[in-house]
Amino acid sequence: MMEVTLGAFKKGVKAYQNSSSKSPQTLARLMSEYDDLSFKHNAHQAELNKLADSIRVHES
Repeated sequence: MMEVTLGAFKKGVKAYQNSSSKSPQTLARLMSEYDDLSFKHNAHQAELNKLADSIRVHES
């Protein structure tokens, strides 16, 4: 499966919104892409939080 970018996801959503025939397959694909992007964001957020915590140790 190809990696989804935020830009590609936005284009897909816009195309779906402008489409006269709202295909359930397209909606399912977009929701799957959303899940992938959301998961990646959460994984990055956890990593960023860990890095920030490691820096804060030296703040005192």
